[in-house]
Amino acid sequence: MAETALEVLEGIRRELAAQRGAPGTALEPRSPSRMVGPHASKEFVEQVAAMASHDMKGMHVQDPSERVTGAKVGGRGLAATMKALAEGTDSAGGYLVANQLADEVLTAARARSAVVQLGPRVVDGIGRQLDLTRVSTGATAYWPNENAPIPISEPSFSQDVVLRPRDLSALVPVSNRLLRDAADVPDAEDVIVQDLSEVIALAWDLACLAGSGSGNVPTGILSMSGTQNVTTALGIAADGDFFDDDLARAMVGALRNVNSAMLRPGWVFHSKILNQLESLKDNEGRPFSLNPAFLEIGDTGWTGKFLGYPFAVSNQLPTNETRGASNDTTSVIFADWSESWIGVNRDLTLDVSREAAYTTDGGTTWVSAFQNRQTLFRCEQTMDFTMRRPNNAVILRGLKT
Repeated sequence: MAETALEVLEGIRRELAAQRGAPGTALEPRSPSRMVGPHASKEFVEQVAAMASHDMKGMHVQDPSERVTGAKVGGRGLAATMKALAEGTDSAGGYLVANQLADEVLTAARARSAVVQLGPRVVDGIGRQLDLTRVSTGATAYWPNENAPIPISEPSFSQDVVLRPRDLSALVPVSNRLLRDAADVPDAEDVIVQDLSEVIALAWDLACLAGSGSGNVPTGILSMSGTQNVTTALGIAADGDFFDDDLARAMVGALRNVNSAMLRPGWVFHSKILNQLESLKDNEGRPFSLNPAFLEIGDTGWTGKFLGYPFAVSNQLPTNETRGASNDTTSVIFADWSESWIGVNRDLTLDVSREAAYTTDGGTTWVSAFQNRQTLFRCEQTMDFTMRRPNNAVILRGLKT
């Protein structure tokens, strides 16, 4: 009868102990054999194959993390990954960064994105394209007379291709010294995560708010057809006007006028607009911002409430739009963000290289990461953006900055 895994391991223990002249002495840590008996459990086979930690009758099977340059790498996942990268150790299986690092960056990016904070619908796993059904003509209810038949009323539907997978990529060089520091200093870890996440968050916001729709770029709200542009209706001057609470309240009314459900209404504007709102004063010279019902700014200074509705600041909104003789105007968006959709086909992935080169001017000049003692992070994700009902986004242009 074939020996079990327990019998094989016990025999090895006795034999080695006898060779050392100290029967029963526990073995010192060693790398495990990948041989197990035919009756070993599935869990044990997988654990031995993965070279995971396992204690059995005095034998300690060493965890791979304990063999990284002779020292154990513990603590936060980012620190472990950064330490391995900084020391040139291929502990994560090639130079593909551990999933935990990508998750940390993705979480931070979502927290930094103005659009994501306002609550759009996120659809994971879109295929080649996502078709979304819209009601083009709604059903009608009637008040029939007694004993009279109820008229038939059927809604008509249209189906449009609204989301397609679009590749989002970014290259971020990080100094090797910072990587070494990140192994032991939490603040250095935070710097790296913030740098990587901010690149992704700014790309999301630029696409969702001001994307041109050309090539592989998503169509942002400012470029989308069917939105409510109320610039003329609200009487913005030929050369632009400053934003105030009267204009803001009119924008809220415009969204109500299209029967918006207003499930997640909210503002997006540039930081220069927020600065103007903070400086508004009443007839007695008191700032309106002292009244939280008018303006309430969160701890970070990038979010809060304006006229009771959430706002998020994004400097991805342009401030160089032309209005008459002015070429320094911007736009404010008030929308029901439950009608905005972000389609994601692939989670964020991070690849790392110390030998690659990168360009900062479109290919004229190339920078060697190796020569400059840098590590190059490549961030990739597949996503798209649209509004299911574009008229649930109200846009006011021509605002002076």
